[in-house]
Amino acid sequence: MTGNQIEHNDLSAIGLSEHLPLFLNMQIAKNNRSLYDTIQIIKQFVISSSSPRIQREGMEFLYWNGFYEELRTLVDQHSRLLDETSAEWANMYKWMYLRKKRKINARELIDCMNDLGPSDPALQALKLFMLIYSYYDLREYGKLGVYLDTLEAWIDQVESPLLRDYLTMRQYEVLFHYHWKKNEVIMARMYAYKVVNNSYNQERKAMLHSHLAQTFIFESYDKAMGHIQESLLLSSVYGYKIIYDQVANHTIPFISAHFGKYEEIETTDLSEQAHLEIARGNRKRAIELLENLDHFTPFRTYYYGLAKKDTGILQKAYDGFVNEYKDYFFARLPLKAIEQLPYL
Repeated sequence: MTGNQIEHNDLSAIGLSEHLPLFLNMQIAKNNRSLYDTIQIIKQFVISSSSPRIQREGMEFLYWNGFYEELRTLVDQHSRLLDETSAEWANMYKWMYLRKKRKINARELIDCMNDLGPSDPALQALKLFMLIYSYYDLREYGKLGVYLDTLEAWIDQVESPLLRDYLTMRQYEVLFHYHWKKNEVIMARMYAYKVVNNSYNQERKAMLHSHLAQTFIFESYDKAMGHIQESLLLSSVYGYKIIYDQVANHTIPFISAHFGKYEEIETTDLSEQAHLEIARGNRKRAIELLENLDHFTPFRTYYYGLAKKDTGILQKAYDGFVNEYKDYFFARLPLKAIEQLPYL
């Protein structure tokens, strides 16, 4: 074994075999090794394997653990196989890769998924995940629950222990968002912590810590910022610039302004600049910033209502959260503001 590259002979010496399911190969690789070493060994085993079964299970392994370029390579290899099953798997993960890299929009992806009719339970589950992810990207949170019962039924039918475990972790991630948007915060956090504590994927952990921070917006500044620090650390160490910028320019100023902790907080996000100005008492400047924006989301409407101390605008923000987003958690923001308006 030289550097980070594991040779084929090393894999054989470890005892890995293409005749065994990937789940059993992982158990062999775990023997007296760290999680990091185990994941690296299995990654190399997957991308060097000529077994269609190992490759199919390996696609989910690569996706869940954040090896997206290796996944793309494996999809290309698998798509050259002539059987229909291989083509179905390669096609599914091709769409997954394109979504991850933001090379396909949510509406297109929904159309693609609705055109698919895979017979394999794992592929059926993955199709539902892709629909759920697409509606989440569109902020149509009310549609997340439509697929949950069917999703669980398909996952239960998956024979591969490794695929079933990874799909269950995906399910937990979806359940976090589902319960969060329904304002069932304790249940939501339970699922998020299951993923954070059982995932190698540092990118997924960084994003979940950012989301977990927001679940404390009505409870604790310190707990929220604890999750923020975890997210920033992971994003910085592993180079997740998009997550880092999102946390720095949106999540931190959002939480800081809400709790009135605005000293030395800066952002390039105009909506959050307005939110910070409201917290500082500069309502006129906040109104100017918001009125220069083209599109009013429920969040921007909420800020506008705060800045103008207008119950009608705050009610409109509440209606937007509930009717447009089906987001009952953040709908609490304008409701709380309406209650506090006489004291603002």
